[in-house]
Amino acid sequence: MAGSPPLFSVPDDSPEIAYFPFVNLEPSPNVADGWQLLYTGSGAATAPGQLGVGVSYHYTNINGASFMIDWNGTGIDLMGTAANASYQLILDGIPTTAYSSDPANTILASFNDLPNSGHTLLLTTNITNTISPNSFVTFDEALVTYAPPTGIVK
Repeated sequence: MAGSPPLFSVPDDSPEIAYFPFVNLEPSPNVADGWQLLYTGSGAATAPGQLGVGVSYHYTNINGASFMIDWNGTGIDLMGTAANASYQLILDGIPTTAYSSDPANTILASFNDLPNSGHTLLLTTNITNTISPNSFVTFDEALVTYAPPTGIVK
């Protein structure tokens, strides 16, 4: 009986994800400086050492902000939202079609049936109205699909 392929989650605060410009870790919601680390229950930290409440995610309203993830596997789903913004994706050095999303859609991009090998995915924002708080991209996690090593029988 065939089952679903194995998945694992790479959270937004993983060191496997590189953000450009840097992730703003100062204790204030200063989104003008880069990607902001926020939490669903407490928002941005307001004091050094403050722990976040809820699920973490990264937020930006900066045009040209990007993040990159390297992984081994056969697929990836980028989970997050885009509101009044679009983004471009480059998979393994090859640009793909630009995508857009709405806040109700939690999949920014999905790639499946890739060779079971190393891959790189770069997402770059296209936000034309950076003054509006209603124009942004968020990233929550990457769900990586992988194939078991050859020779392993379930």
